[in-house]
Amino acid sequence: MITEYINVFITMFIILGTIPNIFVFESIFDSLGLNIDKKRYAINRAFLIAYLLWLIIFLFGNWLLIILGINLIDFRIAGGIFLFYIAFEILVKDIPSHVNIKDSNESLEDIIATPLAIPLITGPGVITTTLIYTSENLNLIYLFLSMSLAFLISYIIIYNSTLILEKAGKKNLIILNKLGGLILLAIAIDIIISGIKML
Repeated sequence: MITEYINVFITMFIILGTIPNIFVFESIFDSLGLNIDKKRYAINRAFLIAYLLWLIIFLFGNWLLIILGINLIDFRIAGGIFLFYIAFEILVKDIPSHVNIKDSNESLEDIIATPLAIPLITGPGVITTTLIYTSENLNLIYLFLSMSLAFLISYIIIYNSTLILEKAGKKNLIILNKLGGLILLAIAIDIIISGIKML
């Protein structure tokens, strides 16, 4: 049972794009000429908005699928394929396209909700992952805690992104992200195969 929730945590953490987001956030902040205090203000607000959106999806997302008449097993297979695609992009690109957003010329307040919170933090991958796991026969409390922990650790890392970049270096972070992509690839294949078995 513990293994299932570890997989949930790992999948959510990788899908949140934590490591590539370090580079993207820093690039956007630098283009605006922000100091460390304003960077952290933006990160706090962005993660709050992203987490609240995720919470709504966690609580009501599967009801929406049912209302729309979408088969949860079919969605699981399609979602697994989408996660496979994201994992493949992580392996072949330094900055995957799902988090590769050009620098913004807008003001700080304009970019907090979009693109920082959505889609850089809570994007299509996070939504798909949440709907996949909430459609399974898992303990919702443990599932909520696993996914929330992924958000928390992602937040801590992004909040300290400037320091992490200085200490770890971009190259080492990219290598670590590719290792995560390989793990995600295996999890995505498992989701696809289990969905096919359900059919």
